[in-house]
Amino acid sequence: MVYTVHGSTLITCKALISNNQTCDTSKSVHRKWETTLNTFVKQLTIKLLAISIVSSTLVSCASTPIKTSLIDSVFLQDIVIEDEFRLVNITADNITQHMINCVPMIKNTTAAKESTGKYKEYLSNLKRGTISVVTNSHSFSAKTFIYTGNKGTCIAESEHGFPIFPDSAILKTIDPNGVSNTVAQDWRKTIALNIATKGTTTVAYKFQNGNALIAKYWVENGSPIELLYSNEFKAKGTWEKTKLDNTFSDTALKSTSTTKYNSRERKIPAFIHLLTPTRPLKNSPRLAV
Repeated sequence: MVYTVHGSTLITCKALISNNQTCDTSKSVHRKWETTLNTFVKQLTIKLLAISIVSSTLVSCASTPIKTSLIDSVFLQDIVIEDEFRLVNITADNITQHMINCVPMIKNTTAAKESTGKYKEYLSNLKRGTISVVTNSHSFSAKTFIYTGNKGTCIAESEHGFPIFPDSAILKTIDPNGVSNTVAQDWRKTIALNIATKGTTTVAYKFQNGNALIAKYWVENGSPIELLYSNEFKAKGTWEKTKLDNTFSDTALKSTSTTKYNSRERKIPAFIHLLTPTRPLKNSPRLAV
C-alpha cells in the first residue's frame, strides 16, 4: 500500500481513488513518504532521548536530601549555630503571642485560641509532678514553638527538614575532657550543623594513642524535641575505615564523658535539661584511654 501526504494526514491510495482522485505512485510520492517517515523517526528519537535524560536525572537525584517547600525553612548556607536556645518566659497571658511570634501561621487557629486554657491545665499537671514538653507547629511552617514549665523556645528547620539546634543542645551528651572550651564548642557546633543538614552525623574523637570514640547523633523523623546519640570505643587500627563526617583530634584530649538520660538507650530531650530542674538518671564514668 502506497501513502501520500495531504496536509498532516496520511491517506491511502484506495481512499483517494474512491474520491475520484489520482493516486500518484511515482517516485516523488515515495520520496514524500520517505521524507515524512524520516522526520517522524527523528522527532520520536528526540522525544525518547529527552525521556531518557529526565529518567537519569531522577535517578541521580534519588540520593540527594529532598528540600522542603516551606517558605520559612532556613537555606543551608544561611544556617547559624547559636550558643544557646533563645528562651522566653511564659505566662497564661503571653503564651499565645509567643506561639504566634514563632509560628505566625498559628494565628486564628484552634491551637492559638485554646492556648491559654491548655497552658493553665498544663500548669495544674506540673504542680502534680507531671513534667512534659509541649510543641506547637503548623503544617505549612518549618518552625516549632516548644515549652516546658515556664520557659519556651522556637526551633527552626533547615531546608532539608531537620532541626537547627544550638551548641548547648549538644552539651551534656558526649563531652570531650581536657580540651579548651573553645575547641569543645567548635566540635559541638560542627555536630549541630551536620544534624541540621542531614538529620544524623557520625564523628570520631581521636586520642593521642590512636584509639577513638565513635559517636553517632540523630533525630527521628526530624523531631525538634529529642536528640539521640550513641557511642562505641574503638582501638587503634579498628576504626580508621569507619565512614565519618568529622574526626576530632587535639593534643589536650584526654577522655570523654557520656551522660545517660535513661537506662534503655541514650536519649535526651533536646533542651529539657536547660529548662527544668530534672537531673539525668546516670552520668557514666569517664572513658579511660
